[in-house]
Amino acid sequence: MPASLRRPLSWLFLVCALACGKAVAPGEGDGGGDGGPDGGGVRCGDGVVQGNEECDQGAQNGPGRGCERDCTFSCIAGDPVRGDAKCDPHDVCKGHGVCSSGHRCTLDNPTPTGELCGTPRLICRDGSCTPAVCGDAIITAPEECDDGVDDGTYGCNSDCRYVCKSSDITRNCRPLDPCQGQGTCNDDSHLCARGTPLVDGTGCPGGVCKAGICAPSGCGNGVVDPGEECDFGAHNGPGTGCETNCKLSCTASPDSCPQGDPCSGGATCHSVVVAGETGQKCLAGTPLGDNTPCETGGKVCRSGVCVVLSSGTCGDGHLDSGEQCDWGSANAPGAGCELNCTFSCTKSPDSCSSTADACLGSVSCTAVTVSAGSHLGQKCQLGAPPAACTLCGTRGVCQDHQCKTSSCGDGCVDESAGEQCEPPGTSTCDAHCHTIAHCGNGIREGSEQCDDGNLVNLDGCDSHCRFEQDQRATSVQLLLSVTSGSICAHDAIGGAIQTLAAVSLQGAIDKYVKDGSLTLAFAFLGLTDPTGAGTQAFTLGSLTGKPVAAPAGATYDGTSDLDWWYATDPGTIDSLRRPLETLDATIATKVLTAGPGSLTLSLVLGGAPTPLNLSAVRVRGNLTDGTLPLSSAAATPGHLRSEHLDPALKSFPKLTNGELCGNVQALSLASQAVPASVSSAKCVEGYTAANSLLDVLVSGCTVSLVVGFPPFTVIAPTQPDQVDPDAAQAGAGGPYTLSVDPATNAVSGCVDSTKAAVDLQACLTAAAYSVAFGFESDRVILK
Repeated sequence: MPASLRRPLSWLFLVCALACGKAVAPGEGDGGGDGGPDGGGVRCGDGVVQGNEECDQGAQNGPGRGCERDCTFSCIAGDPVRGDAKCDPHDVCKGHGVCSSGHRCTLDNPTPTGELCGTPRLICRDGSCTPAVCGDAIITAPEECDDGVDDGTYGCNSDCRYVCKSSDITRNCRPLDPCQGQGTCNDDSHLCARGTPLVDGTGCPGGVCKAGICAPSGCGNGVVDPGEECDFGAHNGPGTGCETNCKLSCTASPDSCPQGDPCSGGATCHSVVVAGETGQKCLAGTPLGDNTPCETGGKVCRSGVCVVLSSGTCGDGHLDSGEQCDWGSANAPGAGCELNCTFSCTKSPDSCSSTADACLGSVSCTAVTVSAGSHLGQKCQLGAPPAACTLCGTRGVCQDHQCKTSSCGDGCVDESAGEQCEPPGTSTCDAHCHTIAHCGNGIREGSEQCDDGNLVNLDGCDSHCRFEQDQRATSVQLLLSVTSGSICAHDAIGGAIQTLAAVSLQGAIDKYVKDGSLTLAFAFLGLTDPTGAGTQAFTLGSLTGKPVAAPAGATYDGTSDLDWWYATDPGTIDSLRRPLETLDATIATKVLTAGPGSLTLSLVLGGAPTPLNLSAVRVRGNLTDGTLPLSSAAATPGHLRSEHLDPALKSFPKLTNGELCGNVQALSLASQAVPASVSSAKCVEGYTAANSLLDVLVSGCTVSLVVGFPPFTVIAPTQPDQVDPDAAQAGAGGPYTLSVDPATNAVSGCVDSTKAAVDLQACLTAAAYSVAFGFESDRVILK
C-alpha cells in the first residue's frame, strides 16, 4: 500500500471513548509498599499469603481492590477503625462508606443533587459540596427561578428572578411607551403577552398616540390634532393633499380646483390617503376627444385644446369627419395614410398582393402607427419569413429565404424524403443521410442496454451505453470472530475490541448507515450481464457519496434504499468519472470475489468520516436473483426515462453475506497521538498525550469505573499479526513483536520471528494488523 494512502485510525480512540469512564478510586495510592520482600523471604505481590500478610492477589493488588499494595486488606467489615469508618469519604454529598464483602469499600446513600450541605448556600452537585450560584439550574433561596440559561426565554432572567410577576408593579409587563398598551403577565410561564396598542389620537404624556408610539402634538406629527383638517407628517406640502399648515389642498364643495381649457378635462378635488391619513388634492380630468365642440364660433377640441377649424383639413394632422387617417406631413403613398387621408390598404377583403415567395413570408394589410401611436393607419407588410428547412412547394425546403429542391447534403433533414440525418458521410450519418447506430445519440440500438444521449459515466448509463450496476452497503458489521469458509481468516483489531466497546461502536455504525452519513459503495465496471449469471471478469470500483434529498412524500432510509440516487464524492473519482480505487473481480455461480488489492474504506466514527487505508483487501458476497430496475419521472429513486433503458433488462438487486477484510499498517497507528480523553486517567495504564494509538493497541486499555468492582478490559493487548506486502522486510520477517517502555507504555522496540532485533521504523512500516467487516448491500444509482 503506498505510504501516501496510509492514514491514522482515529476510530480506535472512539472505541475507547465509548466504553471508558473516569476511574473512581478515592484515596488511591501505592499503599506504602513497593512489592519488595517483607523480610524473611516473604514477598508481597507474589500471589501467596505469607508471614504477616493479610492478603496477596499478586498483580491485582492495588488501592481499593480488596488487597492493598502492602498486602493489607482495603477494609475489614465490622472493625471500628478499618471498617465502615475507613471507607467513609467524610463528605455528606458522596454518601456513607460501607466495607462490603471482599474487603472492598463502597458508597451508600449519596445526598441527591440540589440538597443543602452547608452554609452559606452550599449544595450537593455531582457528589461534591459546592456553592450554589445563579445559572446552575438548581433553585436555591433567594432565587425565584434557575433554568441554567440567561436569555429570559423560559421566563427566568440572568439574575434568577422571574421576567414578570403580575403582583409586582415593577415587573407587570408595563411597556416603555404607554401607547403600546398594557401587557399581561402569565404567572405560570412568567412571560409577558403584548398589550393592545391604544387608538391613534389617544392622549399620552407630551403628545398623542400614533401607531403604538407616543408622538409629540402639533402640525406635522402625522396625527390630526384638534383644529387641523389633515396631517401627513413629513409628507405635508403644497398640492400633496395636506398643506404645511395642516389644511386641505382643495375643497370639493364648491370645487376649488382650476378648470383651465374646456378641452383639457379640467381638475377635480379628490380624496387621497398618505401615510394612513386622509387629505384632498386636485387631480387632472380626462381630456375631451378630438372634434368635440367647445365654446362658440364653431370651435372643436384637438389634442385637449379648443381650436377653430380651418378649410381643407386633410393634411393638418387632425382626424376630421370623412377622413380615415391624417398624419399631416407624413401622409404619403403606401405609408399607411395616403395623401387623400385614406388607408393605404384594406383588411377585409385584404387588398395586398400575396405573390411573394413562400420562403419570404406572406404579404397582408397590417395596422401601423406614427407619432408614438397617436396616429393610426394601414399598409401592406411582409410577415416574418418561415424558419430554414421549412417544407415548401413540391419536394422543396426554404433556404436563404428561397424555395429550393430538397436533397441529401443540403443541411435540412427532409423526413418526407426518407432522410434521417445531415450532413452525410460522417461517423453517425451515411452517404444517403441515414443514421448510423452509435452510443450517445439518445437512441437505444443494437446491443446497447441504454442510451441517455451522452458519454458520461455515473449517470445511470455509462459511456459504453451499458447499465451501471452500483451497490451501496445497507449494513456494516464488525467481524469480531471469523468462521470456517470465510475469506477473512484473521481479525486482530476486531479481536482487540471487547464486548462493551463493540456494542457501542456497532450502534454508531448502524445509525450512520441508516441516515446516509456512511456510504460504502461499489461500481461494477465492465459488467456485461447485470443479472450476474454465468462467469464474468470485471473491475470493482470503490466510492463514497451522499444520498440525494428525498422528494415530497418520500422518506430516506439507508438500510433500504433500492435504486436511490447518490451524489458521488468527487475525491473518489477521476476526470472521466471513474473510481480511483479498484480491485480485479469475478462473478461465478452468482458469487462475487474481488482482490487482493488496496482500498480506502471510509467509516463515519465519532461524527466525522474516518478513512481506513487497507492493503491485501479481499471482498466476497452472494448475488440475489435479477429484478427490473425502478423507473422515475424526475426524482429519486429510479432510473429516468431519458436513459432509454432496455425495458427487459434485469440486474441483481442485493449482495448478501458480504465480507471485506484487509491489513492496516502499524506505522499509521503510531503516527496518531492518543486522544486527551484516553490520556486523562481513562485507562489504568496511565497513557499521556505523548502516547500513540499503537501504544494503546499493544498495551491494551483496562478501566476501573467504581471502587469495589474489578477493572475490566476495553482494548485487549494485541500484537501485529500480518506483514504489509508492499513493505515486507528482508530476513526472517514477520510476524513482528513490539515491546514497550514500562515507564511510558510507549512502543520502543521490535523483534522478528527469530527474536532478532529489527529497526523500529522499518518494523512499523512492515508490521500490520488484520481487520474484517461483514456487510450487505442493495442496488443504487451513483450520480
